Amino acid sequence: ASIGQAHLVKWHGQPAVVKVKYPDADEMLRADFWCLETLLWLLSRTEALSLVSLLRRQFEIELDYAQEAEHLREAHAALAASEFNDRVVIPEPIPELTRGNVVGMTYLPGPKLESVLRARLEALGVNLQGRSFDDVLRATQQNAGNGGREVVQTEGIGESSGHGADTNVALPSSRLARWGLGLARLLGLDLVMVLLRLSIDAKLWARSLLARKSHSEACSGAANLDLAATLKLLLDVHGFQLFFCPFFNGDPHPGNILLLPDGRVGLIDFGQCKRITDEQRAAFAHLFLALADAPALGTSKAADERIATAFEATGCRSVNSDVQFLALLPRLMFGSFQQEWFEPGYLKQVLTSDRIESMPPHMVMAYRASMLLRGLCLTMQHNVSIADAWSVWAQRWLQIAT
Repeated sequence: ASIGQAHLVKWHGQPAVVKVKYPDADEMLRADFWCLETLLWLLSRTEALSLVSLLRRQFEIELDYAQEAEHLREAHAALAASEFNDRVVIPEPIPELTRGNVVGMTYLPGPKLESVLRARLEALGVNLQGRSFDDVLRATQQNAGNGGREVVQTEGIGESSGHGADTNVALPSSRLARWGLGLARLLGLDLVMVLLRLSIDAKLWARSLLARKSHSEACSGAANLDLAATLKLLLDVHGFQLFFCPFFNGDPHPGNILLLPDGRVGLIDFGQCKRITDEQRAAFAHLFLALADAPALGTSKAADERIATAFEATGCRSVNSDVQFLALLPRLMFGSFQQEWFEPGYLKQVLTSDRIESMPPHMVMAYRASMLLRGLCLTMQHNVSIADAWSVWAQRWLQIAT
């Protein structure tokens, strides 16, 4: 849930941003986790209870605005000294405006990427009904898993909704979803994505002609945005964070990404970050390299065993240590979507053979970042592999580390 409200202010004659934490944010977050932990205790789900307890401690970091200011300072300095310094910018904290439940930072102009994506979703026929983009990402994933129901209910919170709010997002009908799956079987998933992207681009181009008269920034931006370059930049900078920064941001949703007028991309909201050790970083590197360009599950026993071993080396454990299960799960977490995943019974056969017993918080946070970035790319009709994108940075880090 959103724990604070950002305000645009003037500081020494220049625009700045002051984020103020809601008075009951601490209590509400801890109450939510207490309810969840109590339920898991009553159900005797001890393995899940230990994971949720670890996550609670991680999420409590976001309540510390002094820590967020430090994250901003370190991230700003790291990117300013990197190859991204002319393409990506992070606001600097303003110490004089940071104290207690308030954090101040420099102002970055420009619309959120979320507003541009809304125009693409509407062109695709998705009725957002005033909901946040996070709700749409969650609903889209549930919709895919439930056979394309017309309306998916998600248990989620947007920027302006209350804790535990139910959301309804109208998605394309099940008939359309089945038609799309049939076309994917015939032409291939990636080709269907390309055709869909070209169709939406044509719609948005036509709408942008009208938007110039009505000054619609979102529709015009959706038509003019260089999708491939923007997505590659976002994947690269987050891969860079994971391997070459003291921490990585686990919350790269479209509402935290700005499109600046000078063409740069702005990254905001560094409350939900995770620091990792070099040992954990090395385990990530070996996992992404094992996943990169790996053949489909079951095609190569050696490749599956390599992925399963690398996954366990990150600290993840399953009850039965089933190789097929441990080789599939990281593919689902960090790989591109594969056509066979949508075949009836394919995933169920493997995923019901075992279950996760423990997963360390740094892996959960990396998966969260992967899920948000991959969902962002899918919304723009790009089927990407996070592992492939981050393996480049993994290889570079391993060469330097060794």
